Amino acid sequence: MNSLSLLLQGGMQLSLISVTFAAKIVQVLWVKPAEFVDTLADCLPNPPHAADAALTLAVAKAAAAVDDWEVRKAAQRAIQIVVQKRPALADGVLDTAKTAVMDKHGEVREAARIALETIIKQRPDLADSGMAKAVARVAATHGQWDTRKAAQQTLGLILDKNPELAETVLAVTKTAAQEGQDEIREAAQQTLELIVKKRPELADDSLALVAAQAAGQEDEWYIRKAALQTLATILDKRPDLAGVVLGTARKLEKEGSGHARAVQQMLELIFAKRPDLQAS
Repeated sequence: MNSLSLLLQGGMQLSLISVTFAAKIVQVLWVKPAEFVDTLADCLPNPPHAADAALTLAVAKAAAAVDDWEVRKAAQRAIQIVVQKRPALADGVLDTAKTAVMDKHGEVREAARIALETIIKQRPDLADSGMAKAVARVAATHGQWDTRKAAQQTLGLILDKNPELAETVLAVTKTAAQEGQDEIREAAQQTLELIVKKRPELADDSLALVAAQAAGQEDEWYIRKAALQTLATILDKRPDLAGVVLGTARKLEKEGSGHARAVQQMLELIFAKRPDLQAS
């Protein structure tokens, strides 16, 4: 049995951990981050009296303040474990997890994403408009592709738990789809598709137009591909919007201002959902 096991098991005899005792435990996190997480997972009982506010806040402080990325990663994993055991303590670590999804180190970002998703699963009441906006902004604008992907996954979970929040993030995502850098426009299209899946009624003429123009005119193939997927979802969920998409495709075709293959793919999508429009 290692020293941290003894320390934690001793603390479990108490109904609450003092701030001093919590600080002593977290010292192990700074020195042996991997051991800290593994031991914490093994030692916390159910109900875990050792996971109280003092310990949780001490871990959160370490997660936010330490220069060593391995310690920050371990702290995020510890947050995940504590929240799984004691969802009531999620409030104290929410801001730390939200901030860490934009950490400069990829492994810390991934650990923070998992911690944040654990918080959302255990405490869906914390997935509010503020969180949705923050995550959507990361999903649509962050410079690192893996961070955008992680944020999109988290946003999907938020919208699963609270679909009504889709309206909150729609405006920022539409703007990013038109004004951001190439990679950001791609990510924004992926987020728009997610919104349409969760809330089809939010798809309107303007959203269909944004996707159609990108699918036909973007210079980068991967943006066109993402926009085409958004269009496919729009046409699947809202076939009544096919007329708007068809009008854009026909205009691009006539003017020669779009990519010929992309425009053809748009027409194929439209006619698959609305064969009655082929004569238009």
